[in-house]
Amino acid sequence: MPSKIEKTTPADYTIVYIENNKIINEYKTKDNFFKESEGLERKIREKQQQINKLEKSEIVRIIKEFDYQEYGFKYSTDCECVLSALIGARKAYIELIRYGMLKKN
Repeated sequence: MPSKIEKTTPADYTIVYIENNKIINEYKTKDNFFKESEGLERKIREKQQQINKLEKSEIVRIIKEFDYQEYGFKYSTDCECVLSALIGARKAYIELIRYGMLKKN
């Protein structure tokens, strides 16, 4: 978000967030601005933690489903190939080692 500092008097500043020529937030003091920005950063961290938790649970679900339904035999592919396509090779390799489907070299 682009920000703009308007100078109203020689000793007075107003911090304003502007997006698409529209004022989003206006803060009279630096303290209010920093409190709000810290609150937003905390909310962002919480959302990132929720996303990571959901991602890990989905990876576990995919690994268990792959093993339970025996997709490796049915479709002649391995779990590493499927997870690599979904989440990337490095992360798939780490997760498969974590859940005991591969052995570390």
